[in-house]
Amino acid sequence: MPGVKAATPVVWASGILGTRDDTTGVRVFGIDPQSAAYAPIREAMVSGQFLSPDDRSGILIGQPLAKSLGWPRAHR
Repeated sequence: MPGVKAATPVVWASGILGTRDDTTGVRVFGIDPQSAAYAPIREAMVSGQFLSPDDRSGILIGQPLAKSLGWPRAHR
């Protein structure tokens, strides 16, 4: 299709993320971290590192979710 720069499959599910002090609803996406479709996210990250292809336990969260959970918190 003209104008399409990248396309990639995505698998998603809804869930609840809980911490010791709070819970919130989340939508979890399974992505191909090597896809060019995620280049804008890689470039816009302000903390941490983007997912690697062989990382089976990594998670990437957006700033709104981090703020709603009170992150970053001081390490205890």
